[in-house]
Amino acid sequence: MPTIVLCETLWLAEKGKIVVNVKEMLSRFEETSNFIIMPLDLEIAKRMAEIQKLELHDRAIVATAQIQDAIVLTKDEEIIKSGLVKTLW
Repeated sequence: MPTIVLCETLWLAEKGKIVVNVKEMLSRFEETSNFIIMPLDLEIAKRMAEIQKLELHDRAIVATAQIQDAIVLTKDEEIIKSGLVKTLW
């Protein structure tokens, strides 16, 4: 999971747009061995610079998925329509 997803989840919870216990969610991520948080690093930033048709957060998600050759679990229509990564929902 890209780090930006954790940040977006926190932001959405703080704004009341979703209901989630962020502290519990983060604790569960720390406790599991089959869940990897991917840092936002220079390689991802370079890939983000190549992606022009998405907003910044979505570019971070797509760039991470491309580098990791991962499928993105999303309902985000812009990511799905972009065709830049495989998606599942």
